[in-house]
Amino acid sequence: MPIIPKVLLFVCVFGLSSSCRKSALGEQESPEETSASEQDSIAIAKVIPIAPKAGDTISVQGKNFQESVSMTFDGALLSDVRLLSSDLIQGVMPKISRIGRGKLIVAQDASEAEADLLYAGSEGDYPIVTKPASEICQGEKFYNAEGELKEGTRNCSPVTGPEVPSPCSQTTQASCLAENICQWTNGSCSIDPWNIRYGKTIAGITGALKTNCRNRINSSRFNSDIMPPGNTGTTVGVNFDPWDTLDDYNNNSTVPTSKVTSWGDDTVCEQSIWKDNTADGSCDSALDDCLMLDRISGLTWSESYPVSGSASTSTTLNWSSALQFCDNLTFGGFSDWRLPTQKEGSDAYNHGLRGLGYNGTGTIRATGSLDNNNDFIANVDGNFWTSTTDSGNTSWAWNYYPTNGAHSGNAKTTLYPFLCVRP
Repeated sequence: MPIIPKVLLFVCVFGLSSSCRKSALGEQESPEETSASEQDSIAIAKVIPIAPKAGDTISVQGKNFQESVSMTFDGALLSDVRLLSSDLIQGVMPKISRIGRGKLIVAQDASEAEADLLYAGSEGDYPIVTKPASEICQGEKFYNAEGELKEGTRNCSPVTGPEVPSPCSQTTQASCLAENICQWTNGSCSIDPWNIRYGKTIAGITGALKTNCRNRINSSRFNSDIMPPGNTGTTVGVNFDPWDTLDDYNNNSTVPTSKVTSWGDDTVCEQSIWKDNTADGSCDSALDDCLMLDRISGLTWSESYPVSGSASTSTTLNWSSALQFCDNLTFGGFSDWRLPTQKEGSDAYNHGLRGLGYNGTGTIRATGSLDNNNDFIANVDGNFWTSTTDSGNTSWAWNYYPTNGAHSGNAKTTLYPFLCVRP
């Protein structure tokens, strides 16, 4: 054996490095030993904030940080670098001559790690925005991620008339309104008057939604001049008073039309509350699948005993059968029907349902009118099923009277007519 290898072997065995010794002996290093230096390397997991200004303190989360750690951004040294733990350091951003994307370098002994940051400059500089100019209000200046000074092109001027969006108030406002884009819909600014309370105006749209429906007057049937204490009598038939009101049955006549003198129009709920949503726009034939939308509740009501292509009838079913009938119903192009609840029955009466259905007397549906329509409800004056069980006797369920708003509980085996509602 030559002399040099012998010397090397001697040095490796008795000297400096286990890896040297193993190499000279033809041995392989274990994975644990070769990765020891990697385990000591620093690493960056997260930087907060990602777009700091000069003078901002940034926090760097990572691993293997020691006292010798330092940080630079674009070659400029961060000041006041502090080791808070082996996985958290902080430093203060320097002021540099440009704005935009750059590299944060964290160095420690022979190990380095880097992360991308967006340098936001100093106080008073234009903001950094990653959106295109078309989404920034016209005339507003900003820097893109590459540090290029740009100007917004989006028209953020207020729109007059019924479409009045809120204009952009700052460059970075993501949901500011431009042209006819509305932030509450992210689309058209058209406003349904039935989404605005009666007597209120929003963006030039006068509200139609009536939320305080009250009984009305028929002075020929009943009018009282007897005032409560402290009030003065009124002239019969001139100044109608709250104690003169009647139910919608109106002694088996049409719904009363007069109102208490001191009450506003917002208390009068009649056919304008309802919209004929029949496919051809008019429930005026026995063959129509008649649908009526209550624009206060948003519920659509079917004709009585709805069967596609057939006339409305007063056909009766027991409670369980009525529930199943509505649940399985496909009618007027919809299949999400159900039996109304007790309170929905009350609401329908309050909103004038009795006036829509045929009451057995008078003229059947005059042209252009929704009232007294036997194509919608064959006989409106009776008990109608609801889906609500009587809590005092669970073998009973509640029904409602479109006639006068009353409710009663009856055995679920009783046969009653019904209407279905959706959604």
